[in-house]
Amino acid sequence: MSKYNHSNSIPVDSIPKDEIAQAIKEWAEGDEAMEKLLWTCYNKNIKTDGCHAGASPYIDFNYQDKIDELSKLIDTTQKIKGSQVIICVDGGNPFSGPEWYLPYIGLGFDTEYKEEADICFDKLTECLEKESKKTYKHLLLKLLEFFIDKESGLLFRFKHTEEDKYEFYIEATFISDNRYKVYNDIFIKAGLIEDISKERQHMHYWKIESNNLKDISSQLESITEYLINNYSVEPPTSKKEFLSFNNYARFMKRKLSEEKFEKWLKKQQKKMFKRRIRLFRRRPKRRERKDTDK
Repeated sequence: MSKYNHSNSIPVDSIPKDEIAQAIKEWAEGDEAMEKLLWTCYNKNIKTDGCHAGASPYIDFNYQDKIDELSKLIDTTQKIKGSQVIICVDGGNPFSGPEWYLPYIGLGFDTEYKEEADICFDKLTECLEKESKKTYKHLLLKLLEFFIDKESGLLFRFKHTEEDKYEFYIEATFISDNRYKVYNDIFIKAGLIEDISKERQHMHYWKIESNNLKDISSQLESITEYLINNYSVEPPTSKKEFLSFNNYARFMKRKLSEEKFEKWLKKQQKKMFKRRIRLFRRRPKRRERKDTDK
């Protein structure tokens, strides 16, 4: 059984130096290009949060002080067809590891082939190894930075499709109807269009799109400036406002001491496990197939 490659994220800082080679080897899953990228990140002190080298490959990064390096990684990803950049402001699954609540940046590629995935990993490695005097903060990171600790329930997604089209989405998942109305007003005024075609209950999407990277970057700059100057939505203050357990857990983490929160989280995990068992037991048994069945 793998010591470091399992369902939970492991902070790189927590791994002894004499075991980091083993950890990187296991994370890379036998993929040399991914292993080289992970070593480059480690040597430059860029904290990774997770990765996968198989079909639909990706690599995630904690939001950190390596802003220039993260900006270069995002820039490089945006130029690759079939790629997407995900900015998750509110962190992830509370049961995924000790740093679950930290914002992260995900870089993903839409391919099932190792050769294509390796080309993407190599490009990310090259952009980090290339020396550059240019230092700046990518617009997506500016947007992320502004929304930190606002517990907005928002996710930002930038896609470069196989058809050479660029799309930027703001996604609000499991939010109340009242919060949706506020967001819809702000985002439309900022210049986004609501994408009703993707909408599901308590899940909403707003987007811009273009065939030109420079054009959509200009639009994104205008949107970012508008949101920074006009967004004033306060974080949720009561349980009724939460439709997502992940966001509710962030609220409880803010409200409770570290010790009490850990006890609360373990209790919630036990409840969820028991609920899954009950649902499994209630499933109807599959009837035996008779010869007359078609």
